[in-house]
Amino acid sequence: MSYINWAEITTDGKPLNSTGRFQGEVTHALAKMSAMIGINNITEQNWKEFWQRTYFFQKINGAVYRDLENNGVMIEPLDVKRHIGLKTNAKMFSFAECRNRIGEAARNDAVRVLNECLEAKPYDAEGDDGDAGE
Repeated sequence: MSYINWAEITTDGKPLNSTGRFQGEVTHALAKMSAMIGINNITEQNWKEFWQRTYFFQKINGAVYRDLENNGVMIEPLDVKRHIGLKTNAKMFSFAECRNRIGEAARNDAVRVLNECLEAKPYDAEGDDGDAGE
């Protein structure tokens, strides 16, 4: 996964901090999301694709940021559309790779939770349920 270099985030070709256009939790969440979903710039042409990948990520992982009362807040389509012009240094990748990365992370998390429940009999994601020969 890509890291975000906050100094490289721009909007309309200007450093984010100099524009004053985008600030706050939504902007930071979208910048981080760009690395997780493989789209490094929100444009008029791709904002819907950015939203679709963000929605997929949120359906698996839940809210991507918290409000002042610590409630999870989901990114909405208009949040993305309002951030057209936001650019990061995140690595670009296809929807198929995005889907695979999110799916693999969810599977790994499920295996971790299952192992915590089973403690004495670790579950092998490759198909060995730990009960062979019983």
